[in-house]
Amino acid sequence: YIMTICVAVRVPDALILAADSATTVVENQSDNSTTKNRVVKITNFSSKIWQLKNFPLAVMSWGAGAIGPRSVGSVVREFESCYKFRGALNVKKVAFSLKEFLMLFCKKYKEFNINKINFFIGGYSFNRYFSDQYMVSIPKGEVTKCFACSTDSDASQSYGASWFGSSYPLSRFINGYDV
Repeated sequence: YIMTICVAVRVPDALILAADSATTVVENQSDNSTTKNRVVKITNFSSKIWQLKNFPLAVMSWGAGAIGPRSVGSVVREFESCYKFRGALNVKKVAFSLKEFLMLFCKKYKEFNINKINFFIGGYSFNRYFSDQYMVSIPKGEVTKCFACSTDSDASQSYGASWFGSSYPLSRFINGYDV
């Protein structure tokens, strides 16, 4: 069950990312007929957004908090230190490289039965004046473009907010009703 709320707001001059900081540690308990999840611990100090180096680029995650024995944050930090940022920064290339990196972790820790984790990668590619955003889903290994908008410098830009994870509370708050 996903409880994280992540928000991305795209405006003409910025890309704003926000996420809650709570993590719920759950333990599976099963008897002969059913399996139940029991909350073991809730922490309120988890990082779910990471800027990559000093670039105008960030990663945000929701879903499971670990890939095997590793926290999602430590995996993202390892990607940051291993990825060779060569030449002009390209958000799309970083998104696909992150997917490949994450899929290696899924393969390495397949015995852990990796639960679904989503990653939002957003920022500014070199010489681009509008942000690019992509979503990576594992363990499927899908990469999709977010906001379905062009990054041309014409009037066809689209701006607004998107929210991910446990979206019901935000949908109710912003729309005034359940979506």
